[in-house]
Amino acid sequence: VGGMPMESAQKITRIVRIRIDELDPKGELRVGVDLLRVQGSIELPMGAGEAKFDSALPAEKNEAAASGMARDMATAALAAAGKSFTARVDRRGHVVELIGAKALVVAADEGGMFGEGVSEDQLRELVALAFGSRPSEPVTVGAKWQISAAHGGGITGAAWRTECALAATSKDEFEVSVTGSIAAKEQSEKDNPEESEADAENLAKSMNRTRKVSNGKLTGTIRVARSDGFVVSSSTKLTLTSEFESPGGFTEMHTTTVQTIERTTEAAITASSNATQKNAADPGGKAPAPRNGNKTQKPGG
Repeated sequence: VGGMPMESAQKITRIVRIRIDELDPKGELRVGVDLLRVQGSIELPMGAGEAKFDSALPAEKNEAAASGMARDMATAALAAAGKSFTARVDRRGHVVELIGAKALVVAADEGGMFGEGVSEDQLRELVALAFGSRPSEPVTVGAKWQISAAHGGGITGAAWRTECALAATSKDEFEVSVTGSIAAKEQSEKDNPEESEADAENLAKSMNRTRKVSNGKLTGTIRVARSDGFVVSSSTKLTLTSEFESPGGFTEMHTTTVQTIERTTEAAITASSNATQKNAADPGGKAPAPRNGNKTQKPGG
């Protein structure tokens, strides 16, 4: 900011249960999505605040472990924990519609300038991540296809344009490689139906209006199980540079995001949550990390 380098860091893990509630004759799925747990940490520069949070803990513990702007960001990130919605997903894993998701949406500016709100785009992404990036028609190894998607919000929001390729197949799974470019997420009238005078003075929105993105790149690998069509694991890395006007002058922000998915089990999730709660009451304990399993998806980033 104003020529002075600063660093911030965020780590957020969302444990999400995806269940197939219905399959129609055309192959379209009705999918139930339960956000079982949200946990993470936020560190902001120049004393703007820090936070450690976990929806498995009492609200007062999360409140006590947060300060400054990071408290608002943590509160927004936790807002959807424990809630559910439904999605319609086509036979290739593309999200057609969200049902009952409006109650989970938190405006990005409620989470501070870095936009840790929860948007419909992010909820769509949570579902899509469980199925991976697939072509609209069957393909063979080496085939390529394109996908566009929105990611995140606030001044870190981005639009992905990706090229996927079927890299390998086996009797148990197939692997997709992903490369692509990233641009600033377009602000539509739906995002800002009527900007009020207060909105015009909002720092995050003001910065977002002048934001330009360059050097946006993403790479990744996705492994999908043949047995049930769910992602086994995936890892995607995004890098970009944002430029915008701020009260401190011209600002250049370099962002690196690593997004991973691991499958886990219901039993591992329950054991980890119970251990976390026990450790909160008895700090001498240590909560185990969930192990890989075969049913529940664990998107994180």
